[in-house]
Amino acid sequence: MDATVAQLEAKVARRQEDAELLRKENEVMECQFECLDSVRKAVGIKHSVTIVQHLEWIRKLRNVGEETEERKKVVATLLDTQKRISCEQRQQQLVATRLRTVIEEEEDENDRVQLTMQRELERIKHQQENDQRFQRLLERHNVLQQRLIDDTTLIQQLEVRSKWQIMLENGTQAVVLVDGESKDPTRCHQSVSEALYLAAAIRTSKNKKRIFTQACWTITQKYIHS
Repeated sequence: MDATVAQLEAKVARRQEDAELLRKENEVMECQFECLDSVRKAVGIKHSVTIVQHLEWIRKLRNVGEETEERKKVVATLLDTQKRISCEQRQQQLVATRLRTVIEEEEDENDRVQLTMQRELERIKHQQENDQRFQRLLERHNVLQQRLIDDTTLIQQLEVRSKWQIMLENGTQAVVLVDGESKDPTRCHQSVSEALYLAAAIRTSKNKKRIFTQACWTITQKYIHS
């Protein structure tokens, strides 16, 4: 577009130069015609310039005038074209400015969206890490709780065995006193152990004490009658 404008301006300049030259030639011819006419009138002789030549000069002058008018029209057209091109350039500049503004706004919006997405991803990541940490803590809690249950069960079993051992010793001494003589303690322990195993199998019952008492009584009676 800039090249077209430059070409048009160069053409206008050439046309203006041609018009100026024609104008000067016209002035020179008019001056010559006036001089010749003055000489012819002053001398009173027939002018050497014929009517045909005068008519030719007049025709040339008319042609020059017509060409000048045409060149004026061309110059006006070129000026209008230049104005229209300038107006289009201004409109294009306005459109480009608006586009730049829209692009900048979209870039800002994209930056805000990306920042929001990044924050959301970080929040989700932290949430996942917290969930994983909670899951590990929960698993550890379950393991510790199961270990506590196992330890409690083991302690209860040890307490039961300790009680049975105490009762075993007490039962053996009672049997010895009842008989009034020395008996084989191994045999007594074997009988008591049988009853102990039987009672241990049902130690989870609500009537532990009653079952324990019955077992001791059974052991004592079995040993006495053996």
